[in-house]
Amino acid sequence: MIWPVRCTVKRVKKAKARVRARSVAHGGEDISKRLSFVLLLLILAATTANGSGGKVKNIILVIGDGMGPGQLGLLSAYARQAPNSIYRQRKNSIEEMIASSTLGVMLTPPHNGLVVDSACSATQLSTGRPANSEVIGIDYQGISAPTILELAAKRGMRTGLVTDARITHATPAAFAAHVPSRHMENRIAQQLINSQADLLLGGGARHFIPSNMGAKKFKQQYPSAPFAVKSKRKDQLNLLAEAKKRGLSLAFSKQELEQFKGRKLLGLFSKSGMPDGIEERDNLTDTSRTTPHLAEMAQHALRVLSQDSKKGFFLMVEAGQIDWAGHYNDVGMMLQEMVKLERTIGAIMRWAKGRKDTLVVMTADHETGSFGLSYSLYNIPKASAPIAPQIDPRPYQRNYNYGDPKVLDKIYQQKRSFIGMLKSIKKLPKKERTVDQLHSIIAPNLSFKVTKEDIKTLLVKGKNRYYLPGHWGAGKKKVVKICDFAAYYTSTSKRMGGVLGRMLADQQGVVWGTGAHTATPVLVIAHGPTAATSKFSGLFQTFQVGQRLISLLPGNQ
Repeated sequence: MIWPVRCTVKRVKKAKARVRARSVAHGGEDISKRLSFVLLLLILAATTANGSGGKVKNIILVIGDGMGPGQLGLLSAYARQAPNSIYRQRKNSIEEMIASSTLGVMLTPPHNGLVVDSACSATQLSTGRPANSEVIGIDYQGISAPTILELAAKRGMRTGLVTDARITHATPAAFAAHVPSRHMENRIAQQLINSQADLLLGGGARHFIPSNMGAKKFKQQYPSAPFAVKSKRKDQLNLLAEAKKRGLSLAFSKQELEQFKGRKLLGLFSKSGMPDGIEERDNLTDTSRTTPHLAEMAQHALRVLSQDSKKGFFLMVEAGQIDWAGHYNDVGMMLQEMVKLERTIGAIMRWAKGRKDTLVVMTADHETGSFGLSYSLYNIPKASAPIAPQIDPRPYQRNYNYGDPKVLDKIYQQKRSFIGMLKSIKKLPKKERTVDQLHSIIAPNLSFKVTKEDIKTLLVKGKNRYYLPGHWGAGKKKVVKICDFAAYYTSTSKRMGGVLGRMLADQQGVVWGTGAHTATPVLVIAHGPTAATSKFSGLFQTFQVGQRLISLLPGNQ
């Protein structure tokens, strides 16, 4: 065991006193001098092992949005057991991080309920204070609470936010904005460019351009942007122009991000959310692509924030689409989102390797989907040769299907997310939303059998028992029927995702309990100096993890 330095110094003083007494008694000083030298070396060793006494200069917080134990288990099952796993020759980076980290468990409730949303959870992480549902940067008493990003900036640290969702989305917003509702993304965008964040990377360009700027005008004014975007604002504010006035450079592509050499950057790489994990997988080696991947954004954030950073930096990186896969009950997308996070953790841990001044904490804001692998009565394997003929010569017969590892390869091979397929269906004129047309969109993108009889379930509608006029998710009188937990599928598209998930569940060996979040506890994984990581061992609520992060800022240690 390595003691903290202050503890070591006390022990050294006591030891020296004993040595002096003995030396005097024996009439000699040589022993005392020699032992003093040895004890000095022990102090230096303890200091080095704890990374300058355990003090932290850089804090990197990685949030897997919606990542519960089931999602981590899915990645590990694929990595370890799938016959064609991409990890057959190595450990995945998340498992490697866990092996050298301190682990804690986090309970995720909001102050005013049992199950949390991302805005509240991120607010509790960023401020270290309890918060109510759906708020951004405001505590349970209605006070705009200073966030860890803002506190870091006041100490002269560099700061940044990275996400594969919109930069105005709940999780990144809660570190640099203060509004009573997560849905106020236009106001959040305005606050972000006026915040103390030096670097903002993600999607969501639609919230930064004036309402009268259509896709054509946007392309004319920002020709380097490889995407078209239509404004979501209701006013004439051009926040891109305002950002430049505030000293932020702009980047719209992977190439512009790579070429950036300055200190302050707003990088917007899509109109809304960024490409999902399936799309990332399919263009991973495409050197001509214009959209950066999450791992690449994290790498460039580390490059930018660490340059000339005498007082260190705070960086939050969000893998936001694990949550989206859970909401749509899409295990194929979920696996790819976990692989995306694994690549990102790998990049971050390679940067942090050997550093004794950096704390990397990975956690989740909540679990989404009530997801798990399970055994069933579906397709029970036939009897095989006796497993222990010397004990019992009868054929080996399992009572249930406990899952075939080959299924994990088929899950990995999914060609398109449910979200992407449902968007294609939504674009069809209503007359063309036929069984044949839907089958032609869905079946080719899956490695599992989907019949036209299955597809019919996507077109069956019934009375919405939870109809609420004007409600964004419950505002339709008729909705797609789902066989169970209908109240927990909070929009038409998520209901369709739930139907698709159940359509494939038997073949995939997976179960879903909701299209929303659960109160399942999540892991906290802390890597860095022992004196810092030891704070994250135990059982905490979300705001208590936030308090521990804030306590490690310079001046608080």
